[in-house]
Order: sequence, then C-alpha cells, then structure tokens
Amino acid sequence: MTEAGEPGLTPALVGFARLLRRRGLRTSPAQVGRLQAAVGVLPPERIAHLYWAGRACLTVGPGTEGIYDAAFGEYFLGAEGSAAEQAAACRRSVRAGGSGDQPDPPAAAPLDVAREPGNPDRRPAEQAQVGSTASAAEVLRMAPFATCTPEELDTAAALVRRLRVRPPERPGRRWEPGRRRQSMDLRATARRAIKTQADMLIPAWRQRQLRPRRVVLLIDISRSMAPYSRMYLHFGYALVAARADAHVVCFGTQLTVVTWLLRSRKSARSLERAAVSVLDWNGGTRIAEAVAGLLSLRGVRGALRGAVVVICSDGLEQGDPAGLGRQMRKLARTCAEIIWVNPLAGDERYQPLAGGMRAALPSVDRLMPGHTVAALGEVAAAISGRTAGRR
Repeated sequence: MTEAGEPGLTPALVGFARLLRRRGLRTSPAQVGRLQAAVGVLPPERIAHLYWAGRACLTVGPGTEGIYDAAFGEYFLGAEGSAAEQAAACRRSVRAGGSGDQPDPPAAAPLDVAREPGNPDRRPAEQAQVGSTASAAEVLRMAPFATCTPEELDTAAALVRRLRVRPPERPGRRWEPGRRRQSMDLRATARRAIKTQADMLIPAWRQRQLRPRRVVLLIDISRSMAPYSRMYLHFGYALVAARADAHVVCFGTQLTVVTWLLRSRKSARSLERAAVSVLDWNGGTRIAEAVAGLLSLRGVRGALRGAVVVICSDGLEQGDPAGLGRQMRKLARTCAEIIWVNPLAGDERYQPLAGGMRAALPSVDRLMPGHTVAALGEVAAAISGRTAGRR
C-alpha cells in the first residue's frame, strides 16, 4: 500500500468515496479525511487493513455491509459480475489469511494499482497520473487541519485564501425600480397611464437598493486553538481581499486589530506581519472580556451595528460563563447576525456542553464547524448569502 501522500493513493480514496455515494452509502468529508489519516499509518501491502479501516472510518452500519463489500471488490480488487458476486469476491480476498475480524490476510494488490470504475483497461500508471493534482486538492479540502502535515497545511492555507467571500447585503434607504413589489412607484405608474391615456393601468413597482453589510471576524488565538488559528487568519485575509467592509480582530487575553495588516496584495508578508503583531498568540483566552472589549473598541464599535459577526473559537472559556452569556446578549442586540465557527463541531459526536459555549449558544444564530477547508467554504457561503438578518 502506498503512503498517504503518494499520488496513487489520493485518486483511489476519492474515487472509492464517489463510488460509495453512487451506491447509496453516505460518506461525509470528515469520514473520508479520517480514512486518509488512518491509511497513512497502516502496514503496507495489506488489503485487509484498508478494508477494515474503511468500514471503521466510514461507519458502515448494519444492513449496508453488502453494498460496501461489493463496492470494495469492484474498485480495489477488480471483481466482475453482479453485486453479490463482487461482495463474495471481496470477502474471500479479505478472509483468505484468517478468520473472524482479524485483519491479517496475505499480501494483496497494492492500492496504487486499483482500477478505475468504468474503465478497467486503463493502466495503473495512467490512473495515478490523470487528475492527481485535482484529487489531492479535493482530499485536502476534506482533511481536518489537526491531522495535516506542515506541507499540507501550506497547501490548505492557499485554498483558504482563494475562497470566494461575497460581501453580505442589506436593504438600503433608497429605492430603485424592481420586481420585488415592495412599494408602488406612483410617478412611473402615472407616466405609463399618460402614454395609454389611462385606458390601461399598469402599476410600476420599486424596491430597496441593496447595500453591503459589514463583517466583523473575531479569531481566538489561544493555545487550545493552535491547529486552527492561522487558518482562520488566512480566512480573514480572503475576507479583506474580497473588498468587503470587514474588520479582523484577534483575541486571547487582549484584543488586537489586524485588519490594516491584511490589506496587502502580498499575502505571505501581510499574514506574517499580522501574526507577529499579536503578542498573546498561543496563550490563554478570556472570551467574555474579548466580547466586552469588542463592544467598546474604538474603530470597531460603530461597525458592529447591523453587521454580521463571525466568532472563531472552541468556546472553552476560562472565566465566568455567565459573564460570557451577558456579553453575548449585548452583542446580539447590536449586530444583525452572529455566526459561531467552532472547530470541535466538525465531530458528529460533539455537543456544546462546555460552560462558555453553552452560555453563548442562545445568542448565536448559527453554529458551524470550521475544521476543514470545505467547512470554511460553507462559512463563506453563510456570510455571503445573507440579505437581511434579525435587523
């Protein structure tokens, strides 16, 4: 079996996940990321290790084993025939070297020679070469930041900086001709009536002009957020690069505004300067004091009114959770919407039981995961898709 970073493994795992989805098995990006991390540490040349890792990481439940076996046999072992024959061939190959659930069969075909579904005649070298770059980017989009190597984190950071973050919009005070029928344009209606000598009355409508809404990004840079803080800073760079009326603030034990440092076309230099300017990086965290300071921070306080506030934190409050709840209620009365990005929410078993997260949750409009590039893309879509919030 190849290593997790070799080009033969990446298209094989992505193609296998696509085949499972076509067969009706739900495979989430987080599950595929866990399978990629597990395969990287498995002993080589053992197809049964891959089989049992896939069943564990993809959470194959009761009643779906046959679908999984048939897909595995077709994709990795080249089994032909009906689905039942493919599943039987898969089970024979996996259990050839032992019995029960012990994954100890003899060496099978390496993973990098897996045949592509629908084109069994393609040579393995051609399959590994075609689409390897695109497949690697797709796997990195689904890989959790905490499991990535430094080289993969650099590639993921480049993907985060290229995210499309369209500024949110809000209804303005001025009117314009439109089809939403928010108000009748009496002057335009009268002009139409004059043209037809009032024989035909066709009403003209107008609508509110859409104005850009401000975005305030609050990033937790404490020690517990170490695997994610720099990625969120890259997300702030993408937000500022979208020419949105955005403010990026980092907090640990104090607030540091880094918006002006991110307004540069040279991303590497601007991000390095922003990281160096934050003096309490990888320190403690006081979320309640950070939210209270944000409400009174000069230059940001006025931008909060009617804005979309995005808080990137795991919610592990070191202070009084009740104080965080009070400050979040004040913030909710000021802004239009609060989106809380919690990297721990990427786990399906996560529940907001921590004191700080539980106290802040009633004032949060959306709780979203932020542990992968794909999850940050969903956050960007949530920010861009708002035309009106609570206000």
